[in-house]
Amino acid sequence: MKEEILEDILSVVEKGVVALHEDPINPETLKALSNQTIHNASIFQDEGSVKIAVVMFAIYKLVSQKQNIKPLEKYLFNIRRYLKKHYINDFHKETNATLKYIAQVDKKARQYFNEVITHAQISKGYKIFDHGISLAKVAEILHVSHWELAGYAGEARPKYVMKDALSAKARLTYARKIFS
Repeated sequence: MKEEILEDILSVVEKGVVALHEDPINPETLKALSNQTIHNASIFQDEGSVKIAVVMFAIYKLVSQKQNIKPLEKYLFNIRRYLKKHYINDFHKETNATLKYIAQVDKKARQYFNEVITHAQISKGYKIFDHGISLAKVAEILHVSHWELAGYAGEARPKYVMKDALSAKARLTYARKIFS
């Protein structure tokens, strides 16, 4: 695992541990952590980022449903410990155990995984669209809905924004000057 990815995942896990100790727990903090990791998963396309994104999203869902998430603290502590020591194999085993536990607690866990993957695909698709490829072509390449991608593109800020150098009145005056 690249050091940059490891550090980012560790940062998310540490923030997740802190968020679980807040009283009351703010589910939006957990959702934001999941989204941050989804962004990284779409860039680096690594297994660890995807797993942590799913874990954070599932914890967000469980907290939103007012379910007991106390047992998950132990898993996050272990994940954090393995990342700090660079025990990547143990990190993967612990994230797998965490996902297995979540699947036992909440029957919608598979749905969470699919939502995270779809969100990552859409995020990646928007980056491709932002570089000039049409939405329809991007949707076809990534096998996502054109409508999902269009919805995301409508909410996201474009990377390159052209600034109007002239006002509409100045452009009109210039056009009249050319054609007269």
